[in-house]
Amino acid sequence: TKSGYAIGTLAIGFDEVQDITEFNTAQLIDISFIVMDEIDLYGRHLINQQSKENLVTSDTELETNKEFLTSIAEIADIGGWELDLRTMAIKWTEKTSEIHEVPEDYVPDFLTVINFYVPEAHDLVRKNIRACLYEGKPFDIEVEVITYKGNKIWVRSVGKAVFQDGNIIKLLGAFQDVTRIRREKEELAEALNSRKEALNALGSYQSILDEHAIVSITDLDGKITFVNENFCKISRYT
Repeated sequence: TKSGYAIGTLAIGFDEVQDITEFNTAQLIDISFIVMDEIDLYGRHLINQQSKENLVTSDTELETNKEFLTSIAEIADIGGWELDLRTMAIKWTEKTSEIHEVPEDYVPDFLTVINFYVPEAHDLVRKNIRACLYEGKPFDIEVEVITYKGNKIWVRSVGKAVFQDGNIIKLLGAFQDVTRIRREKEELAEALNSRKEALNALGSYQSILDEHAIVSITDLDGKITFVNENFCKISRYT
């Protein structure tokens, strides 16, 4: 090659035996340079082609990963958000916008996004955001939100700091509508409480029966299998 690297042997054949003259030698050198130029051009073409294929592969992989993450988020019903501290711009994923019930062209603003939260949750939200901004502390909170359409829902907001060269450059997080989950928890708690009250009432009935009634239970053969304390006192059965 022109850089001095040997990549092979150039062989040229003639119809008849000829003496190697200075003219022939010059011609051979010219031909060799032409061949090297062609090889160099072809090599560059291969490199460019490979680079393009790599770029296409990288773009395809990125798109595949993006689709995969989007599918996972849809299945889990989870949105995402990002706060860039260099511009203070907030980005929402499509799911987060859907949870907030905002128009398609809505752009969240750092100074006003707090207004989506119910007033009693403002202090909790600000406290956690500040701790994440200045101390890098992650947070995981559940608060009530009033959507753009005026619906009140419960959401879970999770956030963490992203560092670069020891400095916090952005906050990243997840956003999930947990209204149904909280409702089911409350219904379960109510059911457990009702059961507890029923058991307490049953215990009271048992005490009343033991105090005032004579109770005995027999099997199909007439054999007594259970008696209460009052039965034993009156019948002197032991």
